[in-house]
Amino acid sequence: FSGFGFIVSRATVRPEVDETYYRTVSSIAESLKAKPVSSDELNRARLPLIDRLHNDQKGNAYWMAILPGSVRDPRQISVIQSREHDLRSVTAVEIQEAARLYLKMDKALRVQVKPK
Repeated sequence: FSGFGFIVSRATVRPEVDETYYRTVSSIAESLKAKPVSSDELNRARLPLIDRLHNDQKGNAYWMAILPGSVRDPRQISVIQSREHDLRSVTAVEIQEAARLYLKMDKALRVQVKPK
């Protein structure tokens, strides 16, 4: 669907601290918009994803999940082949630009599930 997408942040917190959670998420979003993340922060986010990709690629479940779609759309093969390169090529400036474009807290939907 063109123009559709979402970003999710979720946590299990005690009801009395849910506002602290929302303030923290908002603060992180504003920080991402204000300045690029450091190379250390970027690598601490990126490297576990690359490690997970390497581990997933060793198992049949990964391949069984991603290959069937490539029969209908052969372009998916190039997406599969470029995953690690794509993860490694994301820059701090690109993250900042994406944050400015998409992290609009005035459009955020807050969902709270609380006990009766």
